[in-house]
Amino acid sequence: MRVDHDKREIVCSVGDLVYPTTYRRIGVERGDGFRRMWIGQDIHSRRAEVRSAEDANYRSEVHVIHRLTHQNWNVTITGRVDGLSVNPEKQVVGIEEVKSIHFDLELEALYRSEKLQRHLFQLLLYSLFLSSQPDFAEFTFAPRLVLIDLISGDTREIDADFDRHAVAAALTASLDQLIEQIDTQHALIVAKRSYADSLRFPYERLRPFQQEMIDAVARAVREREALLVSAPTGIGKTIAALFPAVRESLKSGKKLFFLTSKTLQQDAAIEAMKLLNDGSLRVLRIRAKQKMCAHTEMICHEDFCPFAARYSEKMEKSGLVERITTSMTYFDPDLTFELSRSTEVCPFEVSLELIEQADVIVCDYNYIFDPYVGLKAYQQDNNYSDCVLIVDEAHNLVDRGRGYYSPELHEKSFDAIRNHLAGRSCPLENWDELLDTLREHMNELAQTLEASITQALCEPDRELFVEQRA
Repeated sequence: MRVDHDKREIVCSVGDLVYPTTYRRIGVERGDGFRRMWIGQDIHSRRAEVRSAEDANYRSEVHVIHRLTHQNWNVTITGRVDGLSVNPEKQVVGIEEVKSIHFDLELEALYRSEKLQRHLFQLLLYSLFLSSQPDFAEFTFAPRLVLIDLISGDTREIDADFDRHAVAAALTASLDQLIEQIDTQHALIVAKRSYADSLRFPYERLRPFQQEMIDAVARAVREREALLVSAPTGIGKTIAALFPAVRESLKSGKKLFFLTSKTLQQDAAIEAMKLLNDGSLRVLRIRAKQKMCAHTEMICHEDFCPFAARYSEKMEKSGLVERITTSMTYFDPDLTFELSRSTEVCPFEVSLELIEQADVIVCDYNYIFDPYVGLKAYQQDNNYSDCVLIVDEAHNLVDRGRGYYSPELHEKSFDAIRNHLAGRSCPLENWDELLDTLREHMNELAQTLEASITQALCEPDRELFVEQRA
């Protein structure tokens, strides 16, 4: 979702209105276990093939855009209809929303849940958007929710009654709620800007060079510039960087990340934030996943870990994030761990949920710079435009960055995998044979690379050598 307060513009998806919760499923994001995401995609594809063969007017994956003005906001809502069939002769528009679920485990509960009503609301919103188009003004709409079993492929179809006025009223209520949240968040940003102006340096006297550093950091954040600071030990670099960065990031409505390579550096940053924070700032410290794991083994999947199973459901019912954010301003990883474990949800995932609520995040380099485990929301196009970064001891980032793009696979890892899977129920058939095949391929690749390296070391390209020497 994108919001521009100056232009009074909101661009959101149907999902933002229908499924407001942000809690995810652990293992395959918003999936339901091994292979479910791929099975769901295959089910949608096969459904489209069957319906296209039955109905020449049927189209799948139809993008829909609806624009309106509400409370002086220009709102654009985007969505994608799973199946659309327009019969011009009968003047009927058939709309399908396809959901793949496990009938034996989920169907009965779905019929009793609010989730079913949300699925139907999504379907009816698509009907409303299409009915607003001039080409369909005189058409009758036949929305249908199609449930397909992940195992057998059996289907259940639920026809929905489309009352245009009732759906329009429900959309209005959803937009009212969304705009209220946007206004609340904006008011909080305005309040933080006011607080930023009152923020004062925590010591009576500045050390030599601290004022120069404070001014330089503040200017760099305001102008969205990169700044490299080199200064001797003992001048108070941490507080001289944090004080102006906190102040300017609050004014601009951006999150501040203090990135380190070592735990001791994080300790120093947290102590500095305690001096700056009078209770108005929310500070989060992210601890490594291994240290935040509450299970006996770190297998991060809901099929294996009780703290990952039904994570979204347990988070919604417990209100854990709200309890943490309303009871403390420093989101201590120890307290987060204990509260999460008592709620039987993954402590590490909860700490990631708290990022959205925090003003300052203290964490390792990996959460921003690692291309595999980094926080994707803050890596958009690699410009980090939504946040301010302080990279402590930045010279350590060179080796760390080299490691990000130089993955290693040791032969002993194959033995570790074999020992781990032995005696366990593995969903992958013939895993031991697959492991042996993979090991053979890796050995062949290693031999090829070693030969190439030897040749490169012993037989340099003479023309390239002469060119570089010149």
